Amino acid sequence: MREKKNINQEPATKGDLKALATKADLNGVKADLNGVKADLNGVKADLNGVKADLSTVKTALSEQAMFLLKLERKFETFSEALRQTKSEILSAVDAFAKDTKEVERDTALQSGHLADHDRQLKNHENRLKKLETVST
Repeated sequence: MREKKNINQEPATKGDLKALATKADLNGVKADLNGVKADLNGVKADLNGVKADLSTVKTALSEQAMFLLKLERKFETFSEALRQTKSEILSAVDAFAKDTKEVERDTALQSGHLADHDRQLKNHENRLKKLETVST
């Protein structure tokens, strides 16, 4: 590249003028700039599309978040109902087990009483037989 000349110092030469851009060069640069402008407009349109897509995604995410919150509340309600039902079932099982133990205890007592009555009955029968043999 050539050094810049101060206009006030020396007049421009033909070589200096050849180094300057021509009208064709400027038209090429203008066409390139128009192409860049078109590309930028395409990028702008793409960005607007991306912005619309992001807005749609944001809306969908917001709806999903609301759905998840509702689902979480339903799950908490279900979990509480399940805990309550479990508690009721365990209480019923405990009451049934208590009743079963009482029935078993009563059955054991009745069996003992029945065994005692059987022994007493046999004793009475033996005594009656002895009395009958003595009286005959």
